[in-house]
Amino acid sequence: MVIRAVLFLAILGCIQCKILNLSCQQIRSFVDGHNNRRQQLANGKVPGQPAASVMKYMIWDKELAAKAAKWASVYRQQHNPDRSVGSGRWRSTGENLYWYSTSDHSYKLNPDSALKAWFDEFRDFLYGPIMRSHFSSSTQIGHYTQMAWADTTHVGCAISQWSNDGWNKYMVVCNYGPAGNMLGSPPYKSGRAAGYLVCGTGDCSRPYGDSC
Repeated sequence: MVIRAVLFLAILGCIQCKILNLSCQQIRSFVDGHNNRRQQLANGKVPGQPAASVMKYMIWDKELAAKAAKWASVYRQQHNPDRSVGSGRWRSTGENLYWYSTSDHSYKLNPDSALKAWFDEFRDFLYGPIMRSHFSSSTQIGHYTQMAWADTTHVGCAISQWSNDGWNKYMVVCNYGPAGNMLGSPPYKSGRAAGYLVCGTGDCSRPYGDSC
């Protein structure tokens, strides 16, 4: 009986999760928030981190956004073990997760709050190849290194919201293609500051997708 009650409560909680329909302004916040920070790396302006000699421009991807929305629709404090996409465009995709809770039920989550939390992990990252030990430590750096992964060209994100015990809760999921955080490789090549982002997709004229 106890197990059934727990399962019932878990399912009820999931039903209350709703995926927010992202506005073009929110999509721009996600894309620009990533690219502005990548530009800082290309300019050599991130304290304690070397300049990137090459850094690619990120564009919005609806398939990755759909994947993010599916995972965000059910509250789980863990990463999606399925790193594939239906199109098979990438061997693996990356993922960043963020949670926020407040008792203020009028609060509206700004996407940049998630991006700032992830990127601020640069303070704890000693530039160099990604190692397994980076992910076994209590100090997190993997969100930053995924955002800084030079060869990642596509991003798609989702935000879910639900209420629980008087709390207004949010979950942000961003998926990336191709995935970063490959063991044995640094997030980007360091050297003379590139000063600009490179379009790695052949066409970056619609960075926010066809609808925005």
